[in-house]
Amino acid sequence: MSPKDNYASLRRENRELKLELARLRMRLNDLEKEHVCMKRNMEKSNSRKFICSFSKKISKLNLFGNSSSRGSSSPSRNSQRTDSKVTVRTE
Repeated sequence: MSPKDNYASLRRENRELKLELARLRMRLNDLEKEHVCMKRNMEKSNSRKFICSFSKKISKLNLFGNSSSRGSSSPSRNSQRTDSKVTVRTE
């Protein structure tokens, strides 16, 4: 192989490597953008999960249920429990 052919071969290889490097940089940028979007979606999802689990726990506590002080015709569960406890103590 002549020095001229060797030089041309090296230049071609160098050009191909530069193109491959440019493609890899573009791919890396795309992956980084995807990562940011996925991270945002996960954060939104986690906050929704937290709110959902929090509201389920609140509903289990029955803090916002009907009470007898609102004019309900039937006594609430808490007042029934209190009445039964008082009845047991007075007997």
